Amino acid sequence: LAAAGKLGGGDETDDPDQEDAANRAVTYYASMDCLDVSCSELASVAASFSGPCPDLRPSTRRATLAAMLHCGMYERSGSWTSEVGIPAKSGVSGAGWAGGPG
Repeated sequence: LAAAGKLGGGDETDDPDQEDAANRAVTYYASMDCLDVSCSELASVAASFSGPCPDLRPSTRRATLAAMLHCGMYERSGSWTSEVGIPAKSGVSGAGWAGGPG
């Protein structure tokens, strides 16, 4: 939250609307970062990205896989991309998945 307040770059750090927005962003991030899923559920998510899925818009699929390719493996994303070449996502729990074509 301290860094979020500095992003505005000026006096707006005392703006309650900006502070509220930063709090909402951190809360949302934490809720998405701390999902509880089983291996079977994670496999189902991965399968949704492996090909056409009626519940997933193609633009959402492309954007998600692009984000995974660039930052899904955290500080190892660059070497992962150059060595393996497919989008992947690791998690703090140790779970991970990679998506290849087809």
